[in-house]
Amino acid sequence: MNPSARFAYLAGLIDGEGSVWIQPIYYVRKLTGERRTSYLLNLSVFNTHYGLMEWLKRNFGGVVGRARETGHGDVQWKPSYRWEVSAKKAASLIRACQKYLIIKREHAAVALEFDRLKVAPGDSRERTRPPEYFERQAVLYAALKVLNRRGLPVTTNTPPSDESEKRESELLGDEQSESREASSRAH
Repeated sequence: MNPSARFAYLAGLIDGEGSVWIQPIYYVRKLTGERRTSYLLNLSVFNTHYGLMEWLKRNFGGVVGRARETGHGDVQWKPSYRWEVSAKKAASLIRACQKYLIIKREHAAVALEFDRLKVAPGDSRERTRPPEYFERQAVLYAALKVLNRRGLPVTTNTPPSDESEKRESELLGDEQSESREASSRAH
């Protein structure tokens, strides 16, 4: 499989089975005792096919592990696996897949903006960053959290309909509507 086909396939997996997310990491600076929050970009794909997880690891790096069980009562579920990459590796894969993403396109844009800001915890540059830098990271973390929220209403490009508008088949029933269409074609 050529590289662009691999990235297109990965994008499909990310759209359908994946997650782009930012993980908060809380720490205390040793010298000052100041509490800080740093953030880590992550990219994951979940699936029950272990061979797929191994393919992802072989082609893109990262780690593979069992996904956390969600407790579905007495129902027997197949084991689920997670492939994951973080930080710069996640950003570089998101960048490579971005043009193929459909569902997670907005997630990718937020993630890549976050990556442009990122400085590792403990990096000497971190001490010279203004507070606005950390505030922007927190805003991007919150934005991805909203995009990843479950249960949001689905939006479509279908224009809203007027409740008073009815299709003929709803007014007459499908059989009557079909017979009217047939008789109008006969005349």
